[in-house]
Amino acid sequence: MEYVPYVLLGIMLLFLAMQFVFRLGTRRLEGKPAPDVSDLLEQPVDPAHKSLFYFYSDHCPPCRTMSPRIDRLAERYPNIFKVDVGKARELATRFGITATPSMIVIDGSKIEKAMLGTQSERRLATLLETKSADAGLAG
Repeated sequence: MEYVPYVLLGIMLLFLAMQFVFRLGTRRLEGKPAPDVSDLLEQPVDPAHKSLFYFYSDHCPPCRTMSPRIDRLAERYPNIFKVDVGKARELATRFGITATPSMIVIDGSKIEKAMLGTQSERRLATLLETKSADAGLAG
């Protein structure tokens, strides 16, 4: 019974290491070209606005917290795509999604921001409201 605390500590360290690897993998997407997913979307992406891809799973408790926030944002901003990873595996694979909830902000043809876990509605709105890099080139 003396080994139980060490086993528990090992499990906790393993869990933390997995979280770190998932977050690092998600952050590595930033600055890379966005994959072409137009063949997998029901509605086209408007290149004049930033896009937010929200990847979720029905079995994920943090996703159930995030989904209403994303729904409210979708009422105010174009180019918000909710992607159920269980139903749209190919779309999630093209983005390299390994965990949910994940949010990818695309500006033009590049991934501007990649986030894992719950995010505030205010933070996501701020990301969507900042000027697009393409808008600066056009004006």
